[in-house]
Amino acid sequence: MNLAPEDYDFGNTENYSFAMEVTCSNDEARKMFILAYGHMLNYNHEEAIACFSKCAELDPDCAM
Repeated sequence: MNLAPEDYDFGNTENYSFAMEVTCSNDEARKMFILAYGHMLNYNHEEAIACFSKCAELDPDCAM
């Protein structure tokens, strides 16, 4: 799975600041959710799907 670099600029952080409230059981799953959401906002749908899928794999009970 290709992911954007850690320092990738997704724009205004207020667009996805709610992500800390996502009910993930671990930080790695939350990180994948945040990356997925950022990719989705930037119309990078293939990467968004990959990250959302990884989030679901890391935490199947995450209420996205």
